[in-house]
Amino acid sequence: MSVATIVVLLSSLIVQTVAAHQLVGQNGTTKITKLAKRYESNFDILIERLSSISWGEDEKICLDQILDTIHNAKNATLWATWVWDSMQLPAGQLFGSRYHLGNYDQCLREKVAASRPPFPTQYCVANVLLQATSKITSLPDSLDPFGSADEYIRSKTGLLQRFNEMDWGVCLPRVCKPKSVEAFARVLLKQSHLGHLSSPHKMTIRCEVPGQPDENADGINVLLKGALLVTLIVVTCTVYLSQKRTENPPSFADSVLRCLCLKRNAKELMQRNENDVNVLHGMRFISSAVIVLIHVVFAMLFVTVGNGLDFEEHLNSYGIKILNFVIAVDTFFFMSGLLFMRNIKNNTTIRSLVETLIKRYFRLIWWYIANILIIFFVLPSSGCGPVCPKFAKPELESCYKTWWSGMLMVGNYHNVHRVCAPVAWYIFCDFQLAVVSAVLFWIYQKQKRVGIICFAILTTLSILIPGWFVYTVPELGIVTFDFDMYWTMRDPIIRTPKMSLYGKTHHRASPYLIGVIMGYIMANYNEKDLRSFFTKKRIIKGFLMSTGMIVILLVAYENGSESLKSALLLALHRPIWALFLSAVVGLCEYGRFPLVNDFLSWRAFAPLSKLTYGIYMIHCTIIMVNTACTRSPLYFNAGILAEKFLGNLVLAAFASLFFMLFVESPLNNLVKLMLARCDNSKQKAVQNGGDEISTNRTNSDTMQSDHKHKKL
Repeated sequence: MSVATIVVLLSSLIVQTVAAHQLVGQNGTTKITKLAKRYESNFDILIERLSSISWGEDEKICLDQILDTIHNAKNATLWATWVWDSMQLPAGQLFGSRYHLGNYDQCLREKVAASRPPFPTQYCVANVLLQATSKITSLPDSLDPFGSADEYIRSKTGLLQRFNEMDWGVCLPRVCKPKSVEAFARVLLKQSHLGHLSSPHKMTIRCEVPGQPDENADGINVLLKGALLVTLIVVTCTVYLSQKRTENPPSFADSVLRCLCLKRNAKELMQRNENDVNVLHGMRFISSAVIVLIHVVFAMLFVTVGNGLDFEEHLNSYGIKILNFVIAVDTFFFMSGLLFMRNIKNNTTIRSLVETLIKRYFRLIWWYIANILIIFFVLPSSGCGPVCPKFAKPELESCYKTWWSGMLMVGNYHNVHRVCAPVAWYIFCDFQLAVVSAVLFWIYQKQKRVGIICFAILTTLSILIPGWFVYTVPELGIVTFDFDMYWTMRDPIIRTPKMSLYGKTHHRASPYLIGVIMGYIMANYNEKDLRSFFTKKRIIKGFLMSTGMIVILLVAYENGSESLKSALLLALHRPIWALFLSAVVGLCEYGRFPLVNDFLSWRAFAPLSKLTYGIYMIHCTIIMVNTACTRSPLYFNAGILAEKFLGNLVLAAFASLFFMLFVESPLNNLVKLMLARCDNSKQKAVQNGGDEISTNRTNSDTMQSDHKHKKL
């Protein structure tokens, strides 16, 4: 073969190859062009995918309205663009933002630009569980950024923050049933970046339509009207009494009006009594502020923020330390026991003890009733948002089921996971411990030695029982704070035993009983008596014994099992806290503790401390209402936390101030008036009975004298 022939053959081969490549390129370009013409936008892909699904006969009208909306949105028609604009694809899921809610109010708006759309819409929340059949594992310390995202989605953090769960809001025609909504949501999810994860995904649909006008009554307006009515009544009584001449003694009607007098109640709020333990004012208010801060952080835990991973880093650095200050609740138990024993009088009759318990019951119950009314009538209609059914509904159902057990002060032992107003467990414990203390004091008055023995046994058991429970059943350990805590507390299916025992009185009694001991000391011993009792020899002996016990406990803690460590921690942390508070109170009252005493006895704390019970009871309801109104995830940082904390504290303080002046104090005054009136009636009856007896005796003596005279 000649060279010329070889050149001709190579040239022909090259020409054919180039021609073939050109032909393939033209065909590929033609296919891409056809595909681009076929799918001009994401709307076209969505239309084709929706049309390819099998829809039932009863779902055809839903499909037609969805497609009509999509076609009009594609053409930028206002009403359809309005509906589509109220939805969003998931964003930030891998960063811990699990709520992708869109615009709830925009979807449910009846009119668009002063006219109604062709058909009404409904707002639906799809609770999506990505990779539902996959096992959730702990998040590794390091992941390959070039690997699959499936492993990350299937993981959970140290505080149980998961990335495969999300709540997603969609806006669809009102005729669509949950089954149709789920089909649409699955198709739309495939158009997002999360749609390319390995399946299957599980969905639960919950839809909401605008209520009728009477169903959407503004709960805040109802609350304000009730507050205005109460204000008018109290102000009217105050003005009437200021213009009326006082009678001596006042009539019963005037006494009732004086119970409502605003001047009298405000004066009692501001004044400091000589018998007060001034350091308790500061301790009480600071403890309530700490509890508000803890519950604000806790609310952010169960309504996860948009930057969930940043939030968890903050929690691990300082947030968990804040949450562990939940022991501040035991400060209230300590102070209740101290004041109960310090204010009770010697030689107290059973009637006086019963009256003390009646006053205590009504002192605690008014705020509980107020919380029930707010949850029943204000919470469902106070601007509820897309997460309202998820968080407000459990509270409503709980109150419907267990309000009566709260009124009987046994809510911490009956249907615990459904207790109405979660913070109310404290008042149940407080009242039950007051009853126990009253019985012990009555026994002490009758048989001093028996009373002391009974008190010592109860105090010892109150320390040992929590530790014994944890040692024998390790899962009853210290309550941990994590992203699942709300559901472990409220959900009857996944609730844990430790949450059920959290508010039990026999687990909370030790600080109260130690407070009783401190109250007895303060009521019966002055500074001179204590100085003579606490000699140097006794102080050194007590110090050595305490040091020895601490060393033994530390050795047992270091060398013991995990169950023993949890048992020791749970059994001793509350008594140790109560003993620390006793030392602070004792040093401030009997010794010299200059800076601490001056700060805790600051005059401003006196009125604030009287508001602390109201702050404690109402702040969780305020947080609950704010949570129910959530429309979008919250961004977390220290500034936002401070704003939420101070805002809730100040609002709760103002609510407590109003309630005390216009509701709580007037009602407590009426209870005292009725008890005093009953007591006076009994005394008069006794006095009249005595007069009758003396009269009968006089008449009898006169008759006997006359009879003797007749005989003579």
